[in-house]
Amino acid sequence: MKNTITSLIALISISLNAQSSYNRNWAVNVPHLNGTFIYNSFLIDDHELYFPYNNEIRYYDLPNTTPIVFATLGTATTVTIEQIHRDYEGNIYILGLTSETSNFTTPNVYKPNYDVNLNIEGKNGFLAKFDDEGNLLFCTYTDMVDIGNPLSKKLITDSIGNIYFTGFLSISETIPNAPFQSTVTLAEQHWGMMPYAPIITKLNSAGELSWKTFFAHHNTFINFLDIVNNQLVVYGKFSKNYYYDLNDPTFFCTPGAFIDSNTPLSYNTFINVFQSDGTRAWGTYLSNGDAIGLRTHQNNIYVLHNNAMITPTENAYFQQPAANLLTKFNASGERL
Repeated sequence: MKNTITSLIALISISLNAQSSYNRNWAVNVPHLNGTFIYNSFLIDDHELYFPYNNEIRYYDLPNTTPIVFATLGTATTVTIEQIHRDYEGNIYILGLTSETSNFTTPNVYKPNYDVNLNIEGKNGFLAKFDDEGNLLFCTYTDMVDIGNPLSKKLITDSIGNIYFTGFLSISETIPNAPFQSTVTLAEQHWGMMPYAPIITKLNSAGELSWKTFFAHHNTFINFLDIVNNQLVVYGKFSKNYYYDLNDPTFFCTPGAFIDSNTPLSYNTFINVFQSDGTRAWGTYLSNGDAIGLRTHQNNIYVLHNNAMITPTENAYFQQPAANLLTKFNASGERL
């Protein structure tokens, strides 16, 4: 299954950068690092491969695989980087966990102070931004960060430097002025993070809060974030909490969507697109299975998902039923 997923993700990349032929120039062995190089790395100028390692941002000057330290934050015993991202201007962002309780953040940021109520094993979440020379631009504590799945993308920026990332907040909290969902119920507590539910947070380029919202109906997983036309694309799945009724079969969709209802409980993956102010532009259910991969290119969204109950479009390259399906949407939610 892992090899199939990797091959199909490669198919997306090839479709976005089509060339007439491919010739291998060289190949190297690199450490697995718990799946780091699938969604948690980036390549600059075809030879500098950046990735996180403990509290360091490292890179390989390929084909040389001796690691070079680009930047550090804290120490290897107090800081763990979970996600890394590079924006259009070359700034690098890291999201992770820290046990450092003082002298860690920079002034005028979203959360300057350590919060003992937001601990994960004695650590707070953090988000930091570095320039293209490795200088720290800002660092802030965050709400509980979404950790433990390197085969995901939980941190993204738009073309003007706004930052979006996922996390968790207690289900007892009310988010003031949330643009989409200010409260949740007991049904939304995440199975792996009780009693918390997933949130999406947006910071501006200086690390100040723009908005924050819950995004959950029953047990919700936010697997991937991306950007199209400076709008946030959210791809994930949910599972019914069997102790509670599914009271809104249209939560993850909007009227006129590709699949506009989850009645009966047949579709559990979803694509939602949010405008810059945090209100939802559109959403659709997709299929019953796993959220496998997401890419955007120009004005289009490419989604890799299980092929449950969905047929390919006319004249599709692969017409025979298979385990997975690659679906293309335009920025308005129309399946192409």
